[in-house]
Amino acid sequence: AYEIWKTMDREDRQDAISVLERVSYAGTKYLPDCHRWLKRRMWEDSLRTDHMPAPVKERYE
Repeated sequence: AYEIWKTMDREDRQDAISVLERVSYAGTKYLPDCHRWLKRRMWEDSLRTDHMPAPVKERYE
């Protein structure tokens, strides 16, 4: 699911998030956790890519 998420553009992600929010009120306690995890993974990935651009990595090899 995360691989699919990475291929989405911003609009698709908004749609997916709004669907998740609509479904999560149905009483399943796992969906919000999954959503939280996804957002954290995206945040971590954006930190990683922002702070470790490819050219920097190559310089240290």
